[in-house]
Amino acid sequence: MTRTGLVRTGLAGAILLLLGGSALAQVFVEPFVPPAGSDSATYYADNAARIDELAGQVRSGSPESRRTAFDELATAFPDAALSLALDLINDPDMAVPAARLLADSVVMTNHQVDHDTMPEIGHLIMARIEAAKVALLTLLDRPDDTLRRIAAGTLASLGDRRALDALDRKAKEGEVSDVEAINYFALATPEVGSSYISPYLKQGEGAAQESAVAYLSALPAYQGQIRDEILLNNEAKEAVRIAAAQSLGQYDRNFGDYAVTMAIDGTNLPPSLYTAVVSAYTKTAIEQKTLDPATVDRLIDSIERVQKEAPGFQIQLDELGNRLQNLKVQ
Repeated sequence: MTRTGLVRTGLAGAILLLLGGSALAQVFVEPFVPPAGSDSATYYADNAARIDELAGQVRSGSPESRRTAFDELATAFPDAALSLALDLINDPDMAVPAARLLADSVVMTNHQVDHDTMPEIGHLIMARIEAAKVALLTLLDRPDDTLRRIAAGTLASLGDRRALDALDRKAKEGEVSDVEAINYFALATPEVGSSYISPYLKQGEGAAQESAVAYLSALPAYQGQIRDEILLNNEAKEAVRIAAAQSLGQYDRNFGDYAVTMAIDGTNLPPSLYTAVVSAYTKTAIEQKTLDPATVDRLIDSIERVQKEAPGFQIQLDELGNRLQNLKVQ
């Protein structure tokens, strides 16, 4: 028997009493039963015939007609639609709209709940959120990419540790790419997501390391590690060091303290990294008003020296040099 045809022990009588003995006892399941005595209960009882009709259309018919009926049910009678959605995620024709409804519901409900002002229904709301989360968790192992993305994106944004742990495991097993996993981890709050992303500073494909650097550079707790272990580390991958220069230049308030030395003495840096460091430092120094005339002169000398050694970067370095020359005129 499916969940839409099942009313848990002790609940049938309550639903029948609540909804006047209608066929809705075969639609609603915990925890989406309207609270007894509420306006919602009255509303659903008054519209029992239409809800039962739509539920029947959702259960059978062409895929298009089923989705049309489900859309109407979700708009007018969301608790009934959510009850059905718990089953419909296992229906090939209805899984995607059902998953989207559950995802939208859990996100909206999670943002709206206020236990201080709604203590009497807080437990019911949390039960509804958990029911939707559990249903979405089952989708993480589905072969359908759309279903997995709906579930992963929703649960990751809520910081659900069960989902994040599952995604972490899937990344390690090669079921999802490192970059895809990081993108999901980044949807959680930094306090939660950073613990899943930080290992990629030392492991994973280059693109994953770059993504990790770009995300973690915004967090002061990781800026020192990224500076010492990546930007200033000659053994680190060049592309990752460039990502570090660009990101630390944007987020690290102390970037100028160490970047100026790298920018002026650029002979030991690969030309692409040198260009990234000078560009990031110049931008930061202008914004912070810390670029003095003597430093400008030293930077221009450094750029001219590197241009001779790396003619392939002539255009980029010319642009930086011209920008600095303009600063001297101002």
